[in-house]
Amino acid sequence: MASLSKIIDVHSHPVLAFGEGAPVGEGHKQPDWSVESALSYMEEYGISACVLSSCLGQRRDWTQGA
Repeated sequence: MASLSKIIDVHSHPVLAFGEGAPVGEGHKQPDWSVESALSYMEEYGISACVLSSCLGQRRDWTQGA
C-alpha cells in the first residue's frame, strides 16, 4: 500500500498587518504570523506546500466596531 509522502495545506490564512487587531474571542488575540513562522510550522508538520487564502475584499476597520 502506498503511503502519503507529501502534505499540501490547501487553505491557509496569513495574518496581514491590517488584521492584527481583529477580534478573535474574549481573552484571545490574533496569532503572530510571518513568512518565517509559517515555513517553520510547515517543516515541523511535514507540509510540502500551502495555498494562502485572504479576505481582502472584506477588509474592514476593526477599530470602528461592527
